[in-house]
Amino acid sequence: MLQTNLNHTKEEASLDALTRVANRGSFDRALEHWIAVHKENRKPFILAIFDLDNFKQINDTHGHQVGDRVLFCAAQWFGRYVRSTDFLARYGGEEFVIMLADMELSQAEARFTELLGKIAASNYEYKVENEERIVTFTASCGLAEFTIEESAEELLRRADEALYVAKKTGKNRVVLAKKTKSLWQTLKPFVRKS
Repeated sequence: MLQTNLNHTKEEASLDALTRVANRGSFDRALEHWIAVHKENRKPFILAIFDLDNFKQINDTHGHQVGDRVLFCAAQWFGRYVRSTDFLARYGGEEFVIMLADMELSQAEARFTELLGKIAASNYEYKVENEERIVTFTASCGLAEFTIEESAEELLRRADEALYVAKKTGKNRVVLAKKTKSLWQTLKPFVRKS
C-alpha cells in the first residue's frame, strides 16, 4: 500500500495539474535524457514547441475558467498526435512541447500542420446564464531537429526562434528552425580565456 501511494505521489508530481500531461520538470529531465541517448546512438530527434495564439485575449474575453478549459482541450488535441514513443508536456503558460524520435522533419511538419488545421476548425461551446457562447483558438509551432553537437539550450533556442517566426508571420502555422549555429557558438573557439 505504501509503495502504491509513493508511486501515485511521484506520478502526480510529474504531471501538470491543469492539463494532466507531463509538467516542465518532467520535460527538463526527459530532454536531458533524450539528448544523452541520441548523442550516443547518433540519431536526431525532433522538438516541437507550441504556443496558443492570442491566449490573453481568450482569458480577457471569456474568463480564466474558459481559458483553463482551452488549455485542457489543447493538451487533449496534442495528445491525439503523439505516439507512445513521443513525449508531450506543458512547457509553461500556454506553451506545450512534443519530442518525437524516428520521424523525418518533413513528416513532423505535415503532421503538426494537420493538427493545427483541426484545432483551428473546431468550435468549443459553453453556457453563461443559459446563453450559448463559442470560443475558438489556434496555435503556432516551431520545429527543430536535434543535431548531436548541440546542447539542450541550443535546441530549445532554435525551436523557440522558429516559434517566434510563426507568431510574427501570421500565427496558426508550423515554422522549421534554422540549422545554423548561433553567432556565439561560431565565435566561441575565438574567445580568449582571461
